[in-house]
Amino acid sequence: MGSKSALNSGQMICFAVYWIINCAFLFVPIPRMKKLVYVKTTVFFLATVAFVVWIMQVAGNEAASLNQPSVASGADKKWLVIRFFFLGIAQCGTFISNAADLQRYARRPNDVLLGQIVGFPLSNCVVGVLGNLIAVATRPAFGEVSYTLRSASTATRADANIFYYSSSGTRKIPSSRGPH
Repeated sequence: MGSKSALNSGQMICFAVYWIINCAFLFVPIPRMKKLVYVKTTVFFLATVAFVVWIMQVAGNEAASLNQPSVASGADKKWLVIRFFFLGIAQCGTFISNAADLQRYARRPNDVLLGQIVGFPLSNCVVGVLGNLIAVATRPAFGEVSYTLRSASTATRADANIFYYSSSGTRKIPSSRGPH
């Protein structure tokens, strides 16, 4: 990969393997994956809560972690707010465009309304809050906020935890230097 690439060769290979595995699931009918979805959701939620507890312990003082000032300021902060606002809208747009798929497998057309009206906003809020707790605790715990895993030669057990968490969900979690 070139020097200006966001990925190195190893990361690109992992990305390709991920997409090959992901595309294999295109041939499995959605109703047959119901148990897999329940298991994945349970494991994801438990791993997220465990990761929040772990990172808060590594960070030490939870109150200090949550009350630290913003690293961004001025125009950078404004552009970050705009960027993540539009990322949120894009995520909602994806959900809205897939609503017909969710409704197709319902017993009655109105069965999906509760999940769409309550479940979608609630799940996004929970994942967002837990993700922000994890991100905010990495700075006092590890001295920096970084959103990529390091190379294998400098990776730590904390990087393995972060890799597991980020591969279970949709968010990238900051890298770390390991527990102090």
